[in-house]
Amino acid sequence: MTDRLRAATIFLALAVLHTWPLASAPHRLSLNYNADAQLNTWIISWIAHTLPTHPAAFWQGNIFQPGEQALRFSEPLVVPALAGAPILWLGGSPVLMFNIMLITGLAATAFAGWWVVTRWTGSPRAGLVAGTLLAFNPHLLTRLPHIQAAHAWGLILTCYFADQALRGRGHWWPLLVIWPLVAATSLHWLLFSAGAIILLTMVTVVETRRLSGVVRLAVPTLGGAMLALPVLWPHLTNGIRRPLEQVTDFSATIGGYLTSMSRMHAGWTAPFFTTDIDVFFPGMIALVLAAVGIATARSDGVGRQAPSRVIWLVILGAAGVVLSLGTGTPLYDGSTRRCRRCRAFARPRDSACGI
Repeated sequence: MTDRLRAATIFLALAVLHTWPLASAPHRLSLNYNADAQLNTWIISWIAHTLPTHPAAFWQGNIFQPGEQALRFSEPLVVPALAGAPILWLGGSPVLMFNIMLITGLAATAFAGWWVVTRWTGSPRAGLVAGTLLAFNPHLLTRLPHIQAAHAWGLILTCYFADQALRGRGHWWPLLVIWPLVAATSLHWLLFSAGAIILLTMVTVVETRRLSGVVRLAVPTLGGAMLALPVLWPHLTNGIRRPLEQVTDFSATIGGYLTSMSRMHAGWTAPFFTTDIDVFFPGMIALVLAAVGIATARSDGVGRQAPSRVIWLVILGAAGVVLSLGTGTPLYDGSTRRCRRCRAFARPRDSACGI
């Protein structure tokens, strides 16, 4: 068995385990305790039904009446919808389609993490750890009804190929395809990917002192933006806005980073619990492994080859924490004044996903 097949098998098994018992009866079991599961099930089934039969009505979803272009009220979800469309076309139910896309989305996110970290470190075992932590972390596992959260593969893939472009190593043209795929899956992941790459560009240019990589990055990025425009335009021109009070509800808290849903940590984290979507404590093993990785990065060959990459990852994690606090920081008010239609600022808690 090859390393890729072994990793894919492990991640698929973990996805089934973490979403159990959905896989035992995926055609009838659901996550409808959360209304977003019903909404996202409708979205992907609507797209799969409408695109091949009546594409002109794509945005005019038969929901949220009398609102027009109802599909722009939420995430695009085009990629998981098209990936799961054959299930619906062959007679499967929307519930079956949602469950299969949820499980495969988690597995794909983990595999993307494995692939990138394996290529960065040369260690498939390190890739297994990274892929597992990327997909099966407390935040994503407490957001299973949000299928777009499970499809986080674009975040790390865009960062990898942007790093390739900035350093002039290997292929960077896949960005031309990955950017529109991310945009057609989740606007939040698109914005977080863009923010991560802006930061990556700054630290890499400081290290390499060359601007040629910025040009290599700009070309596929602009091309990808043009390809993504059909999905992005309705959101840019008619995007929804949230009042500041509602944004506060979507902000993380410091206590959330000390909150766990696991039985192991339930006792000491219970005083910090507020809601089941403000849960970010990654576990002691994850924290120890991250600390060891940072501490040893400069001493091994990988860290010496690209020291700015390590610095970027540390800054990115810190920035994710700060941005997730939303209105709890003075930074938020200034950011929203400059970017009033930015959906990422409407749900600051999601910034923690990038950590």
